[in-house]
Amino acid sequence: MADDTPTSSTCPLCRAAFDIPEREGVAALSVDPFVHNLLQQNETLASVDPNDVKCGCEDEAAVEYCGECETFFGEKCLGGQKRGKKTLSHLTISVDDYFKSSGPGSRRLFCPKHGASEIDTYCKQCQEAMCLSCAIPDHVNHQGLVKLTEVASKFSGELKEAASTVRSNLFLLITVTLLNVIR
Repeated sequence: MADDTPTSSTCPLCRAAFDIPEREGVAALSVDPFVHNLLQQNETLASVDPNDVKCGCEDEAAVEYCGECETFFGEKCLGGQKRGKKTLSHLTISVDDYFKSSGPGSRRLFCPKHGASEIDTYCKQCQEAMCLSCAIPDHVNHQGLVKLTEVASKFSGELKEAASTVRSNLFLLITVTLLNVIR
């Protein structure tokens, strides 16, 4: 009897061919670190109460978040942040806004350079998302400056298509594997 288990496949996103490990099967394939980290971040954010977030110094409750420093600040430390020569221009957002913009199911992201500015613009030439304040000086002469929602809709459709392909291939792989076990 011939073994009908697929030994190779193609990535649904980039269409690159890859081999499926013979012994371990699809379970041995590597996990996309970006997607894995994003899922972990969403799980972590879903379980955190914004009122329990501590300042980076751990001495007090956090009230603001600085995207450039990637740090939470309490009242005392925030004063130092606002007075420091290197951090004076950093824009911060409230802890509540941070969790609203970063939490599961959220669609709002804020610019790390311009704190309260929402990331809502996409440069097709650079393939980069940014806020309008970043787009105007650095990308205004680039071809293809569009609203991020347009790109997100297109990408969402491509992801749904890719997920459907993966589900079909996985179903086929499981079916073939089960048929081989039964034989």
